[in-house]
Amino acid sequence: MADKCECDSCKEYEKAEAEKVEKAARAAVGIIMDAVVETIGVDGHTWSDRPCQTCLAITGLIGRPYGCYWYQAKKKGKVK
Repeated sequence: MADKCECDSCKEYEKAEAEKVEKAARAAVGIIMDAVVETIGVDGHTWSDRPCQTCLAITGLIGRPYGCYWYQAKKKGKVK
């Protein structure tokens, strides 16, 4: 097995590759979390006129209407 090269060029390359991996991992987490949030939002309580605390909290976290808050906004014509 060859020794690891310690030249500046190789170090810069490794750093750039590590940054790419970190960026891809962050993007994957975001995509997965969006899917989880959307899956949780498709449940039976979306018909209610009274928003729940769970949807209020998630609305605050994701910065857009979610669950029963989204349903209320849709009924009022504020979202599509």
